[in-house]
Amino acid sequence: MRLLCFIIASGLVLLMAPAGYSQGALETPLHINARDVILDEFGEVLRGSATAPGDLVQVLRAEDGVIFPPAVDGRPHSSNPLMDRGTAGIGKFMPLSQTRPGKFGLSLGGLARPVESTKLFIRVFNAPTLAEASFYADSELLTVKGNSVLMAGIGRTTNALDKADDDGDGLNNSWEKSYESDPGNADTDGDGMLDGDEHLAGTSPTDEGSEFVVARISRGRLSWKSALGRRYQIQRADAAGGEYVNIGDVVDADPVLDETEIDIPDGAGSGMGFYRVKLVIE
Repeated sequence: MRLLCFIIASGLVLLMAPAGYSQGALETPLHINARDVILDEFGEVLRGSATAPGDLVQVLRAEDGVIFPPAVDGRPHSSNPLMDRGTAGIGKFMPLSQTRPGKFGLSLGGLARPVESTKLFIRVFNAPTLAEASFYADSELLTVKGNSVLMAGIGRTTNALDKADDDGDGLNNSWEKSYESDPGNADTDGDGMLDGDEHLAGTSPTDEGSEFVVARISRGRLSWKSALGRRYQIQRADAAGGEYVNIGDVVDADPVLDETEIDIPDGAGSGMGFYRVKLVIE
């Protein structure tokens, strides 16, 4: 065992390295931070704070520089093993003043510190545990370079863990889990609209009162239940059972209210006829 010698001279403490002692660069723990606020599949900030870290964060190794999707239960692929001490929660190492920062910090030191040039990535889930999770998001591939801090860019957790659709309603099992709808019932709330169609329309598959319906037609005005981010096309037919044709331009949903109201576009000159609103799927 080599000992370092301390010599006191003129009030200074000098650190002397004995023969054969190599002085290298100081190695600090590897620090990993989220670059931006991370959102879930609904566009909400992920849950967790410094005092109560929340949604699950993993640091995974990319053995061959390739990121593989996890299993249905969230377990990583064998080529993407979880790194030692490579778990954290959203909010960890964030300022105490931030109640829901949507970010995280993580440090790997000592024997847990990956060696130079190790390739890794960050995987974030939309829940605190794998058992609760339904969606995830991965960062880009990151490479350990000296003592540089790794800044991980992570998008919304929109990668489904379970892409199967057990009841054939157009809504995969991961979305069923997020909505808490019944994956064995195509119309969970019994309102006559398939769960998958409700998802597209922005209505709730678990609330029979949440519907995509025309609310009013009065005095040349048309209003309907709408959802933020959706677009609609007004259609008109001359008679009941007749052919509906598009009239007017595509309409964006009201950005504030849950109902959109417009002047009825007059596609035939008189404005009389049968009208409906069609959701535009792009």
